[in-house]
Amino acid sequence: MYGRRRRPLLGAAVLVGASRASARHEVERQAALDYQRELAIRQEVEAQRLRDAEQEKATQRLVQEEVQRAISTNPNTASSSMAASQPLQQPHNSPPPSYPPAYHESNIRSGHSTDNVYNDHQAAASTGTEAVGKTRHCTECGVVCQEKDRFCWKCGAKHVVQEN
Repeated sequence: MYGRRRRPLLGAAVLVGASRASARHEVERQAALDYQRELAIRQEVEAQRLRDAEQEKATQRLVQEEVQRAISTNPNTASSSMAASQPLQQPHNSPPPSYPPAYHESNIRSGHSTDNVYNDHQAAASTGTEAVGKTRHCTECGVVCQEKDRFCWKCGAKHVVQEN
């Protein structure tokens, strides 16, 4: 009935070889497409970086031109603004500036029973002989703290409480 004899193994081998070759070609084609996409993305990122750098340079140039124009029109104003922008430095042996009036103990409302912690510590540290047994030095910052304090009033370090 069928004049030809079929060979199923040979047909399967041909199909496997053809499918393997086509799969390999497809993988190579996908790898090439992925490489092209990655290259395009890199080029786009580099172009964006260059545009940003050029825009930054242009902005810097404009700012410098405006500063030069302002200096050339008003040389006295430029020198006074430069002097005002630099912070004033205190001599090394001068005391630090006093606190603003809002922080002085006299401005605390008399009806409020909260102790002024900062002034209390400073007063205890400056009393001398009567405060010797009631104070200790912080191990972190070296400031004088009261013996009853569990934490340093300046740096917040925890004090070791000695139970007697």
